[in-house]
Amino acid sequence: MTRVKNRLYQPLTFALADGRSLHLQPRQVTHLPEVDISDQMRQAEKRGFIHLAIEPAPTEAAPAKPQPRKRSQRR
Repeated sequence: MTRVKNRLYQPLTFALADGRSLHLQPRQVTHLPEVDISDQMRQAEKRGFIHLAIEPAPTEAAPAKPQPRKRSQRR
């Protein structure tokens, strides 16, 4: 999955690779499959309008956080 973030304070609309469109509100973040990222979106990333980041699939996520330690009693 690819994380897409609108870096601007105005809404943006992009054509996806399969012909559908994507509307992003100001500063909105969404996730899309890599195959849906269009050349128009890659150009917008180069210009700094959006940020594209590859994220691991949920099954490949990092291991669970360690459990917090119990506080020792003060004497």
